[in-house]
Amino acid sequence: MLLVPASYLRQGLLSNATTNAGFSIFLLVASGLLTRSFGLPFGLLLGAGLALGAFAVLLGVLALRPVVPGAIVRAVIGFNLLWAAESLAVAYGGLVQPTRAGTVFILAQAAVAAMYAGLQWRGLRQSAVRPA
Repeated sequence: MLLVPASYLRQGLLSNATTNAGFSIFLLVASGLLTRSFGLPFGLLLGAGLALGAFAVLLGVLALRPVVPGAIVRAVIGFNLLWAAESLAVAYGGLVQPTRAGTVFILAQAAVAAMYAGLQWRGLRQSAVRPA
C-alpha cells in the first residue's frame, strides 16, 4: 500500500535522518576517543556509525518522496524500536562495561530512537492511502 505522507510523518522522517546523520558522523570521526570515554569497543562504535549513516540515507530518501510504501515506514518504526531495545541490552546486558558517560550516551540514543518511532507512528496514522 502506498501512502501520501502527512507532513507530520515527513517531518519525523527528515528530522530522524538529520539526527542519524549527525550521530553517524560523530561516531565515525570520534570512535577512537569515545572508546576510552565510553568504555565501549571501537568496532561497536564504528559499526553503529556506519549503520546510522546508511539508515539516515534511507530516511532522507523516504522523507522527500511524494508517496511512500507503508511497509517500509513500518519497518523504519520497527528499526527505531529495535535500536532502542538493543541499546538497553548494550547498556545493561553485561557483554560490555560502559562507563557512566557511556551508559548515559547509550540511554540517550535509546530514548531518541523510541521518540522517533512514536512520532513516525503518529505520522503514519495521519497519512492518506494513495488511491489506486
